[in-house]
Amino acid sequence: MVPTIYLIIRDSKFIKKILIIIIASIPFTIIVDYFATRDGSWLDSTIFPFRILNGFAFEDFIWVAAWFSYIIVFYEYFIDQSRDAKDAKINRNFSKLLIGWFGSLAIFAVLYSFFEKYLYIPYFYIIFSLTIGLIPVLIILYKRPQIIHKFLIVSIYFFIVGFLHEWSAFIAKQWVFPGDHFI
Repeated sequence: MVPTIYLIIRDSKFIKKILIIIIASIPFTIIVDYFATRDGSWLDSTIFPFRILNGFAFEDFIWVAAWFSYIIVFYEYFIDQSRDAKDAKINRNFSKLLIGWFGSLAIFAVLYSFFEKYLYIPYFYIIFSLTIGLIPVLIILYKRPQIIHKFLIVSIYFFIVGFLHEWSAFIAKQWVFPGDHFI
């Protein structure tokens, strides 16, 4: 969170995008954390006496919003420097992102309300990683090979930062992996 705030202070043109990322992270967090917690992919500790949807920690909203914001600001500040403030306006892709995630949340809410006991995906973490992560990234890189270099720089950096975060949190027992569905 601190690096994101620092970069926003240095260049305030990111504020609108960060607000959109924060808003988009809400349905993302609800849906992903619900299924991951339900499958036992992970269970993180919380300082609050309650859990959202009887499963995941409120702090996950903060973490997801901060992580996504950091990735976007880092990319645009350090990697995509060729863009000026005029070119960095909010584009239609952000509105598609919001519509997609809030539409997914609406469908999830209906299913949760009426069919909660059936809302379970075994091996959720690997299914999610492939369908929302790896496959779309490979398609985008295939269609736009000119961004592979930029993508690799950001990916390597955030792999290292993410790995150090995951490892230290695991050692500190900030979360556990209680499920049985591992690859």
